[in-house]
Amino acid sequence: MSLPHSASRGFGRDAETGSWLAILGNPTGPSLSGLPEEAASQLLKRYQRDGRCAVTELNAPFVVVICDAPAHAVHIVTDRGGLQRLYLCRSQGAHVLCTSSLVLAAEVPVHINPDAVATYFQAGHLLGEATLYTEMRKIGPAVWLTLSDGKEDEEMYWRPPAAAPGGGLTGWADRLVDSGLEAAERALSANVETTVEVTGGLDSRFNLACALKTGRPFAGWTISDVLGKDVEVAERLAEAHPFDHILTSPLDDLAWNFEADVHRIHLLTDGETDCLNVIASPSANRQLAGRRKQSITGIGGELFRGHYYRSLGGLSRDIRIARLLGWQLCLNTGYHHDIFTPQFSDPSSRRLRSVVAGLLEETEDRSGTWRADYFHYRGSMQAAAGRSMTFNNFFYRQAAPYCTNRSLDLAFSIPAAFKKRSLVVRRALQRLDSVFADIPLDRGLPARPLGIGDFPAVATLLWRYAGKARRRILAKYLRTSNTKKIASSLQTLVDERLGCLCENMLNPDNMASLALYDRGRLAEFVERNRNTGFPDRTQMGLILSMEMTSRYVGGSLRMP
Repeated sequence: MSLPHSASRGFGRDAETGSWLAILGNPTGPSLSGLPEEAASQLLKRYQRDGRCAVTELNAPFVVVICDAPAHAVHIVTDRGGLQRLYLCRSQGAHVLCTSSLVLAAEVPVHINPDAVATYFQAGHLLGEATLYTEMRKIGPAVWLTLSDGKEDEEMYWRPPAAAPGGGLTGWADRLVDSGLEAAERALSANVETTVEVTGGLDSRFNLACALKTGRPFAGWTISDVLGKDVEVAERLAEAHPFDHILTSPLDDLAWNFEADVHRIHLLTDGETDCLNVIASPSANRQLAGRRKQSITGIGGELFRGHYYRSLGGLSRDIRIARLLGWQLCLNTGYHHDIFTPQFSDPSSRRLRSVVAGLLEETEDRSGTWRADYFHYRGSMQAAAGRSMTFNNFFYRQAAPYCTNRSLDLAFSIPAAFKKRSLVVRRALQRLDSVFADIPLDRGLPARPLGIGDFPAVATLLWRYAGKARRRILAKYLRTSNTKKIASSLQTLVDERLGCLCENMLNPDNMASLALYDRGRLAEFVERNRNTGFPDRTQMGLILSMEMTSRYVGGSLRMP
């Protein structure tokens, strides 16, 4: 139920009533104070005294399971961000819960879900509560689910608020600063070895500035040899405000552990993402073993930056699903519908459109910008949680300042005009640390709100964007690759090891997942990638993940 570094461990049981409570993940909040071993018992007593609020006021990531013996009911409560995974299915009249969809699918007969397969290969991950299996679902964010007498009673105990009217940019930026400082103070006061992720981006820089402001000890850490600008930016930040900075390089370690790391990533993400996506992380985690028990992550920061606002269009400025899919969600996956059998192919993205429309269905009375943020919350952020939280929490606990209860309320309340172009985050960083705000981000622009003097840097960036737009058009209409680039040194190593892995696992004569594909076209696709340096690396990672899933689940997995 917990790992050695978990903030909360074990069960809490009431001997008098027979009720018990279990905590999964690493929640924080006023209901949890004291030793980790006491957390579950403490929370159970608080729940029996105060009711639901004792649990729902906790901050992510967590799942709480309560067996209410007198009521003959089991309650399952998820965090507001949906960061902690728990899966549910029914088998032989019983509800079965598991923290791993892979393990559950291997034990309970399941059918592959064609709509989920189409989503997985086009978007590069699953959306919402969907799993790869028809009979199974992930329990969604902010859910209070009661199981009693074989029935399910589910409700959302929290819903994102509407955007608040009025208020100036500086006022909203100050509220973001207060929220960030509170989260940093809470994380760093835990008195465990803590790191802060330091990249070339805006979200991690804001977290770093908040951590420095607390005056408490921590170390920044950056993975080198992945995206070249990250190290350069991190070094400039460390020069401006000195802090202990750890650099980890995956190259030597990954050379020896590539295949084992691919399998570990697959297992710890339940096969729900491209197994090559975080290929540098296992090496970094090994190198930092014993040096940290907690890390502060920037996951969820996109909610403050209007990530999907580019998908808005028309006079109503409502979300346009075609634009959402073509220019953002499916941009870098290299999907080739013709390698799949008709049962699983989605040439016009009809299946994926239906999945996205389903997530947005209950938001039709809201503004387009609010709907775009809601899609990120229910869609892409769930994928990031599986890729980051589920995987990394195996090695250390993660603190997510952008996903605290206070932050999520704030993210949806800030007027959309202040989230465009990351304006409110930029102003918040400027208010917090003007020196950090002046240092350029990885794309060359300063981290503060832009002014007239920034025109040359903006022009350079627009020129680069024009090149990206050209590659997008080529990828869409001429079927060339648009896979996201990684550092050349790491790319060379991955390509070398990937060729051997594909030879071993993607031979049509022994593939467990062959029923999904057109045999001849898949073989051509794999061979072409091996001979040309894997231009479709993301799609190859997804195909490998699906093959490992099929092998792991084995005979329990059935075609529809």
